[in-house]
Amino acid sequence: MSWKAIAFSEAGTSHQKSGQTCQDYAKFIKLNDFGETVNDGDIIIGAVSKGCEGYKHSDIGSQLAIETALNYLQDRIQFVGVNEAKKNCLLDISKEEADKVVRQFFLQTVEKVSKNLDVKSQELRCYPQDLSCALLVVLATPKWLAAMRIGDGFIVIQQPESEYQLLFDPIRRESVNKTTFLPDSNALELIQFKISEGQELIFASTYSLQILALDIGVKYKPKPYFFDSLRKAINSSSEDQVIEIIKNVFKTKTIKTFTEDKTLLLCFYKSPLLEELDYWYQLITALTQELSDLQSDHQKLTEKLEEREQELSSLLDENQALTEQISQARIEIHEFSTGIQVKRVGTGWVSQGFTGEYMNRTLDQIPVAVQRAISNREFAVAGGTSSDEPAVIGREISDNGEDEEWSVIAVVTKGRDDRGRSPSMYRYFLCEGIGNLGNILAKFNKEGGIPVFNPYDAKRIRTFEVDQNPSSSSTNLSDQLKSLLDAQSTPIIVPWQQACTPLILNEMARQIPGNQPISWAFKVEALEQPTRFQVIQPASEKAEQLLQQMTAVTRQYTVNIVREQSIKSVIKGLSSREQVKSEQILILENALNDPQINDNYWKSLFDSQGASQWRSQGIYNPQMVRVLTLQAILIPERLSDYLISMSKQGKQDNHYQTSENFQTEIRNALTKVSNQTPRLIKNLVEGVKSLIPTLLEHPEQVEVTIWLLQLPNGLWSWSYSQVFIPDYLDHDLNLMPKFARGNKNLTFKLTSHPEWYQILGELSIFWKNRSVSKIERYQPLADLFKKLENSPKLAAFFSHIAYGKGEISKQIFSQIPSTDGWHSNVYGVRVERKVTFVDVLFLMLLKEFEIGGIDMRVGVALAILLVFTGLGVITGLAVGRVRADKKPEPSTNQSSSVSMPKSSNPLEAKDNKNTSSYPP
Repeated sequence: MSWKAIAFSEAGTSHQKSGQTCQDYAKFIKLNDFGETVNDGDIIIGAVSKGCEGYKHSDIGSQLAIETALNYLQDRIQFVGVNEAKKNCLLDISKEEADKVVRQFFLQTVEKVSKNLDVKSQELRCYPQDLSCALLVVLATPKWLAAMRIGDGFIVIQQPESEYQLLFDPIRRESVNKTTFLPDSNALELIQFKISEGQELIFASTYSLQILALDIGVKYKPKPYFFDSLRKAINSSSEDQVIEIIKNVFKTKTIKTFTEDKTLLLCFYKSPLLEELDYWYQLITALTQELSDLQSDHQKLTEKLEEREQELSSLLDENQALTEQISQARIEIHEFSTGIQVKRVGTGWVSQGFTGEYMNRTLDQIPVAVQRAISNREFAVAGGTSSDEPAVIGREISDNGEDEEWSVIAVVTKGRDDRGRSPSMYRYFLCEGIGNLGNILAKFNKEGGIPVFNPYDAKRIRTFEVDQNPSSSSTNLSDQLKSLLDAQSTPIIVPWQQACTPLILNEMARQIPGNQPISWAFKVEALEQPTRFQVIQPASEKAEQLLQQMTAVTRQYTVNIVREQSIKSVIKGLSSREQVKSEQILILENALNDPQINDNYWKSLFDSQGASQWRSQGIYNPQMVRVLTLQAILIPERLSDYLISMSKQGKQDNHYQTSENFQTEIRNALTKVSNQTPRLIKNLVEGVKSLIPTLLEHPEQVEVTIWLLQLPNGLWSWSYSQVFIPDYLDHDLNLMPKFARGNKNLTFKLTSHPEWYQILGELSIFWKNRSVSKIERYQPLADLFKKLENSPKLAAFFSHIAYGKGEISKQIFSQIPSTDGWHSNVYGVRVERKVTFVDVLFLMLLKEFEIGGIDMRVGVALAILLVFTGLGVITGLAVGRVRADKKPEPSTNQSSSVSMPKSSNPLEAKDNKNTSSYPP
């Protein structure tokens, strides 16, 4: 368990009346063993500061003192965590060692605070005393506590199974004005320091609450009832709830009148053993109360039981009568047929084309579940029938999404159209409920056979009474057919020459274990989806060979799954630009939670939608992109294949836009029901978990992975940034330092994945041996995290791993915490920033050397040299110009008395307009 803590301040009545703010301040930070700020750290630093009354900037001084103290101590703890010459961290040192280490920390802290207060006074143009404040600081681990005080205030602690203790002697009211405060020059000499064994409760407060928390009449002994109430509150309530409780306490009549500001810091740490005991105590108490309640209710239940026995006797009599009535049930068999434009030819007919609507129907509307089954080709024969004998297909349809159950028989016959072709004509018979296929067939047997497609048949609803006792209507199976059932492999292919009837196939399907909806096909030449049936009897030897070949290649567990029709309808609808609805998302969520549905089922379903064909043929249209996106959601391991398919389109980005829009639609629908879809969300996270390791073998996929993981409204970008990074990768990398130190009681979240198990095992050497240079195969991960937003720590870490020490770019390094601008501690590994040419030049300019007994920086010397060089150049130019101005001008008479000889060059003569002797 980590620390629970609250810090609270409230202005006193004197400041409230004068309109002033609270002069006090309190704050805490929780740290891990490397000094990093976390919410569940085992190290806590807290401080309380009281601004001295009468000093105009004491409120600024109190806040500055605390911020400086906490920041400085955190830096010191981080130093301990990375300094190999000392213990690994503060959690490892004893109380005696802490006495030496932390005492020095506190002295340095006071110096730092005093210095910052002096600097602040210069900024405010005031005296340092105008920032005067008292300061209480505590630094605690589960093993020990160290505390310091300058000025007034008090600290109360409680160790496990002990009384409350006051750490420092209290300051009496008459001595307050004589107390030393920061930034007094003698503060270092009067600092008070205490160290104690591990404790559960720490309470630090300013002077104003002494009267409330301490018994002044008994040597300022802590009041047990006051601290017991605080302990109970912070143990059983959240930190925000504790603050509200304290606010209500401060509103009471007695405390409300306090003139001085009220400030406190409350910290609580419970050991795992005490937490376990407290849990069992509460559980036993609750069970005891529940047992008492049960005993009190027992008498009442006994009395009610006697009354219910009398009622039950009457209900049994009524049930017997109802059972006799139910044994005879009235069944209604409806029908509808393929809609055609029919033309009578002699005593027969021909089709002039399909109408697109069903004909001869006895229902106002065809049930939605049945329409879905037909649309999903559950009754479709391939290529029609090769003989005049009709094919018969029976199927039970159960669709929980529509809350419908139907028993349906389709009779398929060979028709004839006006162009001489033989299209397949379907006549459907159906009744509500499952388990009625045998009743429909029995009815037709009594009427002389199964009716075939005939557009001129009069439509009618068939009704009859059916005996519900299965034993009276059972069909006997031959030994040969029983042996086929014993094979335990579906679909069962009944030899084409085997004497058989639809009733026999129905009975065989009924006896297949698993209690699945029945599906069979009788006398078919070919089926579009043979693996979706339990029992099939081919119509010919050729048909049997074809069906055996097809099922041998794609044989799998193919019995119907509950809600299968709605699942197929959702996949088909979403693949064809149908608007995404929350109801569809919930259907997919329920399917993922169905134990009968596995990755093989999804693969078969998507292949039936053309996924494998599109991928093999390189067809990339919007429908294909939507199908592959859905496949990557429902089968996380396919996310890498999905990106490979996306990247094959090169510079054409319309398919990227299609996927991005589709992801946005799904995410909007998913957001509305996110609390009901944990499995879908888990699939998205699993996809990211499986994808990233594949980049080590396929670095060419880094760019398309970046596109996927930084889409503003993408599915995987959300699961990457909100779940995978904080809950998985960050979590496991933060555990690696402890693992490297030999701690085996750690719970990693990624090691269940084989690739991540190998990666973390390979990376563990960087925590065990700091001399390791680099592992270049992790360069794709370094490049990935460099370009992804919100991953600076991962970018720095994997850049160090993949490119070596001192290879982290300045841009990345500027986004992670650093003590000196050059080094940082990332997941417990010391990393360094890359030194550029500009950095080298800058460092050279800062380097000092001695010249003429004077220490001087290179940059200063260069600046002086440039100044004098510039002055020399300017002076030289000026002197040269003065000399040029004093040069004597040539005589006009001399120049005019000199005669130039005429040139003999014809080109020069040609240019001389006055002396030219050449013709134009």
